[in-house]
Amino acid sequence: HRRFCDGGTWRCDWCGCDSKAAGGRKNPGPNGSGTLCSPCGGRFRRPKSDAPASPRAPKVTKAADGGSWTPKAPKSRPPAAVGPQTCDACGATFETGGALAGHRRFCDGGTWRCDWCGCDSKAAGGRKNPGPNGSGTLCSPCGGRFRRPKSDAPASPRAPKVTKAADGGSWTPKAPKSRPPAAVGPQTCDACGATFETGGALAGHRRFCDG
Repeated sequence: HRRFCDGGTWRCDWCGCDSKAAGGRKNPGPNGSGTLCSPCGGRFRRPKSDAPASPRAPKVTKAADGGSWTPKAPKSRPPAAVGPQTCDACGATFETGGALAGHRRFCDGGTWRCDWCGCDSKAAGGRKNPGPNGSGTLCSPCGGRFRRPKSDAPASPRAPKVTKAADGGSWTPKAPKSRPPAAVGPQTCDACGATFETGGALAGHRRFCDG
């Protein structure tokens, strides 16, 4: 009993009941762990819950030191936003605050552009794919081309629009890096002189060739 005994001084932050009236069960609340009784803890866990509008006035109780004790008034929460929610960075609108919170985890403020075609994240459908310059640098179509064997940037990508950057200046994506052309015809090992029909077969041979 001594491990949890509070000497009868504990009171619920919302309704003011003591631990005996709460059945010894203390629930977490807005002010921390073990600050609410069981009924008030249930109200706190429900969505958009808050302290009762007019909680009953707790009785003035004799404290352990002989003086009187009155619990402090509970802290109030700011009211939840109602109606469509707008992202401050990109201006996208969402029906609920939860949808806006999920969007903010990945929002780039409209500054992202695909390294190959120059489209923005809205045109890419919000799906960013890995590319030659790292993770999340290509849109979905360009990412598909990059994953295909012997793929590269489009031969003549469309010129991206000059877009206003976050600092007020203009932003134009850098030109994509070019790859060397793939060799055509029989391939010969430089170490032992063996000949192969494709570059893939030669690459597999080189892993074990000792010359």
